[in-house]
Amino acid sequence: QVTFEDGIAAPASVHSFDKLWLLSHALFKVSRLYLYCFFSLLLAGAVALLAGLLFSILSLLHIWLIIAMVQCLLMSMHWVKVVWASVLDLIISSFFFSLGRCYGSICI
Repeated sequence: QVTFEDGIAAPASVHSFDKLWLLSHALFKVSRLYLYCFFSLLLAGAVALLAGLLFSILSLLHIWLIIAMVQCLLMSMHWVKVVWASVLDLIISSFFFSLGRCYGSICI
């Protein structure tokens, strides 16, 4: 967090007139507070609007483009699903069944 002394960077021994120093310190604190509030108010609405637009565009693309393409792919590639299930059933299942029978008799 930036303080007034960090912004001015002057030690207390070289301060000018006390009234001028107090006035500049008060002006710094007030301007920092109000500028922060102003920019927060200004940017919060814009950032929220952009985030909402981005979310709506991504949702639209996901629902109407990606899901539709996946469904078309699944409908046209049904034969791949059948072949893959057969390969898994014939090769992988029989391998693990044999492996289980070999090591199933081991007792600890």
